[in-house]
Amino acid sequence: MPRICRGGFSPPLKLLIRWIVLKFKYFIYYKSLKSWESGYGIQNTNMILEVAILNLKPGMTSEFEANFRIASTIIASMPGYISHELQRCLETENRYILLVRWQKLEDHTIGFRQSPEYQKWRSQLHHFYEPFPTVEHYQGILDDSLIDR
Repeated sequence: MPRICRGGFSPPLKLLIRWIVLKFKYFIYYKSLKSWESGYGIQNTNMILEVAILNLKPGMTSEFEANFRIASTIIASMPGYISHELQRCLETENRYILLVRWQKLEDHTIGFRQSPEYQKWRSQLHHFYEPFPTVEHYQGILDDSLIDR
């Protein structure tokens, strides 16, 4: 049986306890992830990531950000939508990146782009872009959040 040292547990026992705690945290995280996925009807954990680099006309960043907050409610209401984020570039003024997670490609290309809601989105945001952004879609290969460390 491991001895308890003056400062607490022995080094091998500390290592074992740390390993057990990490495995427990992983188990809790994995279970919560699975329940979240099933709660939102996500069948495929390889969701689609839409990526758009947004270059704005000079001097329009404040107005764009305000309009984007409004437009966010439009995209968030669409079937197949999971989440989105908008980030401002630190190196290039007037540049943003938009990342939108969809359950499947068609949720964006057909469900959103061919909807009346897209016309509202477009009227809120498209006049800010110069040039018009290229939108690409990516599928996950590796998610490091599930790697044992």
